[in-house]
Amino acid sequence: LGAGAALFWLIGGDSLRELTSWRSLTELVRECTLLTAARAGYVHVDWTPFREQIGDAGIQCLQEGILVTPTVEISSTEIRRRLAEGKSVRYLVPESVRAYIAANGLYSD
Repeated sequence: LGAGAALFWLIGGDSLRELTSWRSLTELVRECTLLTAARAGYVHVDWTPFREQIGDAGIQCLQEGILVTPTVEISSTEIRRRLAEGKSVRYLVPESVRAYIAANGLYSD
């Protein structure tokens, strides 16, 4: 990384609520942009404990970094069914998993 490079730290919504217990939270918020992936079941955060550590400006930075991510429900049953029917599972599993299944003839007749 060069001088002045932008740093981003991606966390899950469940971790956002725990940030007040992290060491050097103030420095972390000042030195990088925290992005929070709001997962399924994401519960809004009580910002009161944050105010003491990072102030309103720090809270605003954290709030601006909340990403609304789509919920993707993929069941292993559906993946096995698709494979058994000869259908693609591309983008439903990592490419390395898809390649392993194909190379080893898993879940097919």
